[in-house]
Amino acid sequence: MNYGLISKYRKELMGLATLWIVLLHGTAWFSSFLMGEIKASGYCGVDGFLFLSAVGLYFSWQNHPEDIRSFYCRRFIRIMPAYLIIVAIRCVMENTGKRYFVLLSTTLSFWILDDLSMWFIAGIVILYILSPLFLKTLESEKRTVWYTCFFLLAFLSGLIMRETPQNLFFVRIPSFLLGFLFAKRIYEKQPLKSYEYGLFSVLFILGITLLVCSHIGIFDFSILFSWATRWYSALLFEVPLMLYISAGLDFMSTHHMKVLLKLASFIGEVSLETYLWYEVLLRFFRESKLARLPFEYHGVVYSLIILAMTIVLAYAVHLLVKKWIMEKLSGI
Repeated sequence: MNYGLISKYRKELMGLATLWIVLLHGTAWFSSFLMGEIKASGYCGVDGFLFLSAVGLYFSWQNHPEDIRSFYCRRFIRIMPAYLIIVAIRCVMENTGKRYFVLLSTTLSFWILDDLSMWFIAGIVILYILSPLFLKTLESEKRTVWYTCFFLLAFLSGLIMRETPQNLFFVRIPSFLLGFLFAKRIYEKQPLKSYEYGLFSVLFILGITLLVCSHIGIFDFSILFSWATRWYSALLFEVPLMLYISAGLDFMSTHHMKVLLKLASFIGEVSLETYLWYEVLLRFFRESKLARLPFEYHGVVYSLIILAMTIVLAYAVHLLVKKWIMEKLSGI
């Protein structure tokens, strides 16, 4: 097993992370403890997504190491056109008014109105802006010192902001930084060292255990410790989890199970649009007859219908933006 598997199946991993987030936000509920915990832990999919985003940024930086302007253009062209299209449609569907449209389209609604509906875009914009700093210091001889400072500042900001809605962003910064730290190993497809197999197994078990314990209230004796284990346990198990899943995907690719790989890859390709559309459609149909189907089962049917609609619309917006970008680029 080597770190390169994460790069090889990065798109599939992003697709699975997106589906994990969708599961959390959906209406489906489960009576079994295992499935209930998997759903309740869906917010960890955001951490995994940001980790993989940082890895992708590192790869892009290696191809264009000095061109910061182009770096920013590529990043924002990927997210903003699709985001603005979906925001415009959402505001028309919900009749929100011009002021909210301006605040949402500029991502200021998260910072000014405490609006969490599309907070991820507001957060990723900040992280994209800071990425050249993280990438340049990664090449420095003092990167250990720099990244120690970055992590300390990230944890401190999370602690300060823990009682605010913006906590959702600040607690995810360490996962983004962790992605940069592992990016070089992933880029070079370095094999796992012998001691790392045992280390990752311990970290995986410890991280999952702390996460589950925080969910069932074992750490309620300390509000701070409960908060920390809930939001930062993913830092312990996300790398081992991605390695295990990547190894599983690699096994599937050689054992005639490529259909599942293609599905995960497709979701990864339209992950941004899927995330955005799913939230919009859930909000739009939550009071409709669709949400009260007579043959509903634990919210699963409704969630699957919304997911199917989401994927169709996500792919449509993805193609529209891709075609528009290609036309613009071909005219330069």
